[in-house]
Amino acid sequence: MRRRFISPPTSYSEFATTALRVSILIAPVILWIVPVDFFDKGPTICPSKRFLDLECPGCGLTRATQHFLHGDWEVALDYNPLVVVVVPILGFLWGLQVWALVRFGRAYFASRRGS
Repeated sequence: MRRRFISPPTSYSEFATTALRVSILIAPVILWIVPVDFFDKGPTICPSKRFLDLECPGCGLTRATQHFLHGDWEVALDYNPLVVVVVPILGFLWGLQVWALVRFGRAYFASRRGS
């Protein structure tokens, strides 16, 4: 009998784990495919900006990250200068997750129950 490399999920937790693995791997690709100005439009979701009209240190970070990933560094720095700190940290965490998926077959922060 030949062993299957990928078996279909048999429970909700296996399905959720598989979905988490796939989303970790493709999230940066999706951000690269989405147009650079996708997050530039629309109302702000920051509670500080919305209710108090005060910008917090994270305001504009999503837009800055998107522009940074597309190589639009000047615009990214205009949105939020912290992007030069956040993007390398996000890249490191993504690399850690990919390494854990390849090495151990599960995400680094995934629960160890049932394995």
